[in-house]
Amino acid sequence: MSQFIFQIKFIQTNLNSISDSLNYFERGLWLIEYILIIYIILIKRIFKQQKKFVLLEMVLGKFVEVGRVVKINYGPQEGKLATIVEILNDKRVLIDGPTTGVQRQVIPIRRLTLTKFNLKGATRGARTGVITKAIKKSDPFAQYQNTSCCQETKLTDFDRFRVMILRKRRSALLSTQLKSLRKNNAGGKAAAQAKGGNKKK
Repeated sequence: MSQFIFQIKFIQTNLNSISDSLNYFERGLWLIEYILIIYIILIKRIFKQQKKFVLLEMVLGKFVEVGRVVKINYGPQEGKLATIVEILNDKRVLIDGPTTGVQRQVIPIRRLTLTKFNLKGATRGARTGVITKAIKKSDPFAQYQNTSCCQETKLTDFDRFRVMILRKRRSALLSTQLKSLRKNNAGGKAAAQAKGGNKKK
C-alpha cells in the first residue's frame, strides 16, 4: 500500500513538473506571437509611410530646392531660365542664370515656374562659376527647349489656331472610330444571342 501511495505521489510530481514546463512553453509561444504581431504592425506602418512618400513624389514631383531649373514668369526677364542657388525663406529664393542672361538675384517664388529639370552639381550658395560648369556638363536648359511646354510658348497665334483645328479633327476621328467599334460589338453580341436562342429551340 505504501509503495502504491509513493508511486501516485511520484506520478503527481511528474505531472506537476510537466504542467509547469508546458506553462513555460505556452508563455514562450505567447511572447513570440506578441513580438511577431508588433513586428508586423511596424512593417505595415513603415510600408504605409513609404507609400505616402511615393504618392507625394508622384503628385508633387516639382519641389522648390537647390538646383531646380525655373522659368521667370513675371518682370523684365520673363521667359528666361535660371537655377535656384539658395532658399532664403518660404517666399524668396536666390537664382542664377549665367548662360541665359539672368543675373544672380533674389526673387519671389510666385514669380517663378518650376520645371521638371534639376541641375546636377549645384550646391547651396554655389558661385556663378560653379553653376556655369554644371550647366556645361548636364545642360538642362537645352533639355527644356525640347519639351512640349517650351515649344507651345514659341507658337504664334496662327500656329495655335492650326493646333486647335487639328485637335478638333483628331477628336472627331476618334469619336467616329469609337462609335463604329461600339456598333460592331453590339451587332456581334446580338448575332451571338440569336444563335444561342436558335440552338435552344
